[in-house]
Amino acid sequence: EEKKEEKKEIGEGEILDELVRRQEFEGYWKWSEDLMRILRIGGRRGEEEEKKDVWMTMMVIEWLERRCGERKEEWEMLVEKARKWIRSVGLEEEELKRYESSVGKCL
Repeated sequence: EEKKEEKKEIGEGEILDELVRRQEFEGYWKWSEDLMRILRIGGRRGEEEEKKDVWMTMMVIEWLERRCGERKEEWEMLVEKARKWIRSVGLEEEELKRYESSVGKCL
């Protein structure tokens, strides 16, 4: 039970390590309530069920850019791979902008 209490608030370095471990081979981050908690993000904002991973991946990219800029050399290849995956999903430009707007409001 004590370990659960310790895990509630982890530092940004530990979060970065966790993000590295959680990135899928294809380049995305799978949506999960646990990952939302780790990044300290509130509930998801109504995106379609099948696109939760796109939203989560964009959220992680935004988090890394905002919170871990000084450690960019550690995560820039992860983000490059994630952006390539997002492009492969084939979102329309308008839809992509909607996701970006939603992500920006959550962090």
